Amino acid sequence: MNENQRVGMFRALQLFFKNYANFTGRSKRSEYWWMFLWNLIVGVVAIVAVIGVLATVGFAFNPSHIPGSVFGALLGVIVVVFIVGLAVLVPSIALAARRYRDAGISPWWLLVTMLLANILSASDQFINGSMSNTLVMIGGVLGIVHLVICALKSKPEEA
Repeated sequence: MNENQRVGMFRALQLFFKNYANFTGRSKRSEYWWMFLWNLIVGVVAIVAVIGVLATVGFAFNPSHIPGSVFGALLGVIVVVFIVGLAVLVPSIALAARRYRDAGISPWWLLVTMLLANILSASDQFINGSMSNTLVMIGGVLGIVHLVICALKSKPEEA
C-alpha cells in the first residue's frame, strides 16, 4: 500500500476481511482505527438489541419471569453476537499484529498486551481480595499500552 494512501471506513472493512489471517505485512493507523470503530458500532448494536429484547417485556422491572418467546429472542441475539465475535477474532488479532509491525513493535508483544491483559482482567472471577484488584488494574494498564502502540506513527520500512 502506498505510504501516503489513506484508508477509508469501507476500504478498512474490505481489507479486514481480505487479510483475514494475514499476520505478515503492515497496516496503517487509519485501517486499525476504522475497524475499531466498526467493532464498536457492532458492539453497541448488539447491546441495544439485548436491551431492546429485555425492555419489550419489562424484564428490567420484573426479572423474576422471562416468557419463553423473549428467552428465545434473547438467546438468538446472544448466539449471533457470539458467532460474529468468533468471526472477527482471527482478523482482529492479525490486524493488530500488522499494526504493531507498522509501528515498529514486535507483534509478539500482543501476547502481553492482549492475551495477558485479558487473563489478568478476568482474574477477579477466580481470585478474591486486593490481589484481584491489582491484577485487574495491571490488565487494564496493559490494555491501554496496546491502544497506545496502535496509535503510534508508522515507522519507515527497513530495506
